[in-house]
Formats: sequence, C-alpha cells, structure tokens
Amino acid sequence: VTRSINFEPNHFLEEDGKSPLNLVKYIPKYIGESLISKRSDVVFSITPKEQKIYIKMGAKRVVNLPLRALPNYLNYKHTVVDKKTLNVFFMGSTYTVEHNKKALLEVIAKIAPAIYKSNPTEFKFYIIGNKFPTEYNKYLVNNVEYVGYVDDIDEFMNKMDIALIPSLFGAGMQQKIFESLVRGFPTITSERGIGDYSFMNEVDVLFASNSNEFCESLLKLKDFDFRQKLSENAVRKSKELFSNKVYDKTVIDV
Repeated sequence: VTRSINFEPNHFLEEDGKSPLNLVKYIPKYIGESLISKRSDVVFSITPKEQKIYIKMGAKRVVNLPLRALPNYLNYKHTVVDKKTLNVFFMGSTYTVEHNKKALLEVIAKIAPAIYKSNPTEFKFYIIGNKFPTEYNKYLVNNVEYVGYVDDIDEFMNKMDIALIPSLFGAGMQQKIFESLVRGFPTITSERGIGDYSFMNEVDVLFASNSNEFCESLLKLKDFDFRQKLSENAVRKSKELFSNKVYDKTVIDV
C-alpha cells in the first residue's frame, strides 16, 4: 500500500520552475511515481485530481484518502457575525515555501490595496505564518497586518470573518484551504486548489482566478446572509468528505 502526499513530478516543476535542468530532474521523478503506482496493490491518493493521474498511470487500484488532520477541525464552528469591518485572513505555514510566498504577494500587493481604494474601512487583512519575507514589509500598510506565528489558532480564528486563500500553483492538498472550509469560514480560493473535491462555487465556496475576481468575491461577502449560507454549506460538505467515520471506512474497506 502506497500513500501519496502529492504527485511529486508536477509539484516539483510548479514549485521550482520549468528550467532545462528541472525538466531533466522531472524524468526520474515521473519514472519513480510510475513504478510505485504499478507495483502497489493500492495507492492512496490525497485528492480526486491526483487519483485520476494515478489511474492513468496504470495503478491497479487507487483510493482517495484526504488529509488526516481535517477531522480535528470539525468540532470548531465559525460564528458568522454581522458587522461593518470584516477581518480577512491568509495563512501559510511558512513563506519559504514558494507557492505560499507567491500567494501572499497576490494578497498584500494586489488584492488588499485594491480593496482599500474602494472600501477603506470595511475589510482588514491579517497574515499568519512563519518567516514573512522582509522585502514584503513595504506592503504592510493601511489595511494589512502581519501577525506571524499564532500560539492559539482557535483564539485567532474567533476574531476572523473570511478566509482568502489564493492557490497559484503547487500539488497535493493545501491544508490552509481545507482547514478554513472545515472550520466553516466563508472561503475565497482558486478552483485549482480544491483538487476536484466536490465543493461548489457560490454554494460552499467562492472561486476566483485573478486579483479582480478575488476583490469582487470579497465585496459579495459583505452580505451577511451570503456569508452565513457559505459557512453552513462548507461545514455540511466537510462532514460528508472529511469525518473520521468516512476516513475509517475508506481504510478498512481497503
């Protein structure tokens, strides 16, 4: 039985770029994935999107098993509050990871400034995570604040209203997106970051593909009832997909 955390060849190219040297390094990584998938009785993929890749590679049996940490957050229920200034958060484990760093730049250099021009008092952006790039300090103005590492994540989340998590590249299952959904936050993210899980746009989540669309989505979430709807639906969908009962049944069946 093989457990895949991500499809490494794709993850490598997206994180490190498609240089001639990296394209050469890609080949043994791809061969390795192919050999492992064909020689395994079962491959546990981490997203439905990557499940399809392993099936195409000729794996005997591929079963999807999501991040095992997610059931821990099902007990947390975000409370939607009707207020004038909405707190928006972006979280990355560390900004030495390239996809976190690029997504961070999208938030603080494009989305937050655009929102400040049109709605200067209605949104405040909070950034959490380790090793904030010093060259980005110039963007910590007006409606943007870097919080850093948070000891008590639940206490921090209790003050937040919206999760804003662009996903520009990277493979696997990005916990910062799914943890936000499981916790019941109205979440704006890139459709690619959902990995073909069955979250529906404007039902469970809001999808955006560029900074303008992220801004438009934020403005939609000024509507209290819409935020309430997204929150409730995100929790409902998360319980269907990420409960311990579902995980245990998946493993036991295999």
